Amino acid sequence: TRIIGAAAEASRALALSMRAGRVVDCDHHDTLADAVAGGIDEDTLTLPLAQAVVDEVITCSETDILAALRVLARDEMLLVEGAAALAFAAYRKVAPKGERNVVLLCGGNFDGPKLRALALG
Repeated sequence: TRIIGAAAEASRALALSMRAGRVVDCDHHDTLADAVAGGIDEDTLTLPLAQAVVDEVITCSETDILAALRVLARDEMLLVEGAAALAFAAYRKVAPKGERNVVLLCGGNFDGPKLRALALG
């Protein structure tokens, strides 16, 4: 079993920190995955927990996230927040074909009309 994390290219603190083995400060920009945007505080469980259970962190562009959001809406009839679309975008980048995979799609942090406009684009 492998656990893959996902980070938006616009807010890569988790990905950079996992690679460096320490909390890394970086610039953050607006992202569709706003629920997971921002930095990692030094004195929290975030990085040690991620290091203990996550095998790899995949970064995804806003284009990747939007494409995943649209695939979920069109093919699965699911309207999900940006952070859930980020998880699916990472899955689409690295999922091995012919194997069983699980993607957790959770959260309800979205503006309905805005999300529908993005998803149906």
